[in-house]
Amino acid sequence: MPAPSLLSFNFQESNSVRVVIVDGEPWFAATDVCRILGYRDAFNATRLLDEDEKGTHILSTLGGEQVLSIINESGLYALVIRSRKPEARRFRKWVTSEVIPSIRKTGSYTLPSQLPRITHPEPQPAHPIKPSDYKNLEGRVHLLAGYFGRKESTSRAIWAHLREQLGVRVTIRNLPADRLDDAQQILSDLQTSVRPYIRARNEFDRAWLQRLLGGSASTDLLH
Repeated sequence: MPAPSLLSFNFQESNSVRVVIVDGEPWFAATDVCRILGYRDAFNATRLLDEDEKGTHILSTLGGEQVLSIINESGLYALVIRSRKPEARRFRKWVTSEVIPSIRKTGSYTLPSQLPRITHPEPQPAHPIKPSDYKNLEGRVHLLAGYFGRKESTSRAIWAHLREQLGVRVTIRNLPADRLDDAQQILSDLQTSVRPYIRARNEFDRAWLQRLLGGSASTDLLH
């Protein structure tokens, strides 16, 4: 069984918050932070954060790999500012005055029983992909996700798949330029794999419309 890769600590004793250490910096579990700050949906709460303020972390559990949505300090503070919960200010002060200093000083939050700190450094590449290259990848991801009803969830899953396949932990912006072709190929393979689904869905839509219209409608209505 793999060693734990999360820190876990409590805010006001009853609210557990998980933290992943990436390159020596804390990344907070978005669902835990949003629960404390009163956001009903962590995904919608983090949608407006910048790309470099959010990411995902792959957890190995007994039930298999799970994807954990994470946010960095900047993302956390952005959510604090927008929160209407009275606990938001206390939470921010606790994070900034206790948790962050302790992590940066000792590499972990000091608790009587603490999970070991496991780090997986992600060196910054000397030549990362250009912003325009990232925008191109982003457009392809959004286009691919658009074939599915749950577009946002699918988009996040595709980004997580890219990061896992390319060995990037936080954001594809950190992808070395010489791996850009690999990223493009992965997206092309995904595009190919989804074509049977698209054809089947289109055929079903056409058959359903023909049945609905009694087979008497103009073919123009079926396009």
